[in-house]
Amino acid sequence: MALTSQLATTTLDESYLPDLMALSREAGWNQVENDWHLFLTQGRVFGVLDGDNAVGSAAILPYGADFAWIGMVLVRGTHRKRGVGTRLLERCLKELDRDGRAACLDATPAGEPLYRSLGFEGSLRLTRWQGEAGGVTSDLPDSDFLPLSQPEAFEAAVALDAAALGAERRPLLSCFARRLPEAAWMTASGGTAHKGGAILGRNGDLASQIGPLLAENEETAIALLDSALARLSGRVFLDVVDARQQVVDHLQARGFTQQRPFLRMTRNASRTIGDATRLHAIAGPEFG
Repeated sequence: MALTSQLATTTLDESYLPDLMALSREAGWNQVENDWHLFLTQGRVFGVLDGDNAVGSAAILPYGADFAWIGMVLVRGTHRKRGVGTRLLERCLKELDRDGRAACLDATPAGEPLYRSLGFEGSLRLTRWQGEAGGVTSDLPDSDFLPLSQPEAFEAAVALDAAALGAERRPLLSCFARRLPEAAWMTASGGTAHKGGAILGRNGDLASQIGPLLAENEETAIALLDSALARLSGRVFLDVVDARQQVVDHLQARGFTQQRPFLRMTRNASRTIGDATRLHAIAGPEFG
């Protein structure tokens, strides 16, 4: 069937999950069904249909009352250069303007000019690093780490993440902790210089994604990272804040390589969103 000439957008539900997985896999992205489920249940996913099939997607994920994340802007290869992606992005912005929320996203260099033309402004620079898990373990004993399966540790991680992002996102972090418990840890208090840190991750279609990684200092971040990597195997992605030079140097020493950069951007933000002081790696550009 022909794509509608008006490029009408519609809200998608879980019946479109096979189409959405096909879109992210065609693009070579790392999402699995659990990720799409988060967008569908915690936010809103919009699509453009060709007949009964979704050939384009875009998602908004509200965080608190003031802002939401935009992600998963995807178009099937056969339907590109027809305005599908732009129309879906416009739908997201219209929804957020109606809700009175600022829009946030992590842009690739290719998308940055479009976002700037729509009123987005840049802030934090990030780079995706990829490498292999295993190898060197943390220099700290296991007793210095608490699994996030412990309620008190999980609550502390939620608070750290909320301070860094600017809003609480308990359902997302709970999902991550269940999906990749090997990378769900908090530094224990008392008796160590490595305090005030947490790490989470999730399984992916191509690799384990580590993040968010939150810590008082880069030494703590590296200790948490090594502890998680020692418990994992296979390919790993991390989206690291460029300014965290010690973390970057450590990843390079472990053989990690750069994949692509991102720029955090916001639109219609009446205040500074979040505090990146303790942020070392994000949850991923689709989640922030």
